[in-house]
Amino acid sequence: MHWAYRTVRRTMATMQMDLFNPPNVAGWPAYYQSPMFHEIWINADTLQKRVKFTSDLSLDGLQLDESYDKSYIDVFAASGMVSDPSNAASMTSELASLMFAIPLTAEQLQTLTDIILQGQPSTAWTYTWNQYEADPTNDNLRSPIESRLRLLLKTMMNMAEYQIC
Repeated sequence: MHWAYRTVRRTMATMQMDLFNPPNVAGWPAYYQSPMFHEIWINADTLQKRVKFTSDLSLDGLQLDESYDKSYIDVFAASGMVSDPSNAASMTSELASLMFAIPLTAEQLQTLTDIILQGQPSTAWTYTWNQYEADPTNDNLRSPIESRLRLLLKTMMNMAEYQIC
């Protein structure tokens, strides 16, 4: 299985973060060093690769090796990091505080919460989540929650605030 992670290493190398292979013995340049400051590892080339990598992990699946199935983020483990996943607004807010170094605006948090709600009232998410918790092995209950959480995490990881901080 460890051979499958060579894909992750190669992908990280294309983003100028080659694991176990820093540019010199001091490691990677600090984000505050001149002349490039933090822009040395985020540029027009690496940003699109970073976004594709996080999109693959969260939504599309990352093919680690030809002999393995695609790998995905465990969105239910992510939802387990919040105090009340049945409350869409608090779940979004808590995930944002875990994933972003700077606080998001109220508008950004509402946009992210709307991804979970998909035009429904917040009580619909609470009802759906509680049904899932009562029977977590039921794929009919699990699937809609999983797809919304995947889309939420993909959107969060594609935001500039996530990529830069």
